[in-house]
Amino acid sequence: MLFFLQERLERLRHLVNPNAGMIVAHHTKKITKKLLEEDPFQSLSGAGALRGFYTTGMILFRPDKTKTPRQLMFELRNGERIDNKWVDKMGGKWSILEEESQRLVNKHYGEKLNAERRRKHDIILQLIYDEARKGKLYTASQFCRAFENRSGLGGQHSIRDRIDVLATKGYIKFCRTAARKSKYGFLCVEAMDLKETKVDSETGEETTHFQPILPTHYKSAEDGAIIPLENPSLWFYHD
Repeated sequence: MLFFLQERLERLRHLVNPNAGMIVAHHTKKITKKLLEEDPFQSLSGAGALRGFYTTGMILFRPDKTKTPRQLMFELRNGERIDNKWVDKMGGKWSILEEESQRLVNKHYGEKLNAERRRKHDIILQLIYDEARKGKLYTASQFCRAFENRSGLGGQHSIRDRIDVLATKGYIKFCRTAARKSKYGFLCVEAMDLKETKVDSETGEETTHFQPILPTHYKSAEDGAIIPLENPSLWFYHD
């Protein structure tokens, strides 16, 4: 990509008019809509080279396939930022939607995003609980790697963002005693039990029981610091 930009497009511009600008139409990679929403300009094919080459990038994105409005997003290397706009094709021409129309589109789109965030939150909390019942504990990094692009959770960065939000709101706490080498410890949710299996050395018989896992630390909603818990049995949520 970088060779094409420098040795083809840039050379062509110098031959035609060194002071001219260029508009290059390009495509995105084959990724899910969720990943595109999380980092729009990283979705461009060859984004690493392309984003370092252009001065202004624009992406035309249709969030809702059942509706015609598109979102126009901008990325500027210099100058004041340009707010995202909503556009629609009317009478064969692209037009910027009026403020009231944009508000309604944004409201509908925002509701969909909120619903998707709630879905991811519920899945993450349930997975942490269910995996512990199977005898598995995860640090935040391990969980992100284990469930990347599974259960509709998206990539590792997306999962980590959701974990950070849940920890800030008090839905996820940390158990440091079980993961001494981890900065935060294992992820812990309310009423979580860890499956433990013991084998009788004489009979070889296996017995299974569930050990309650209590958190030792929580994430401060004020400054993000990891603070020791005074009463691990109490859970407070900050919605």
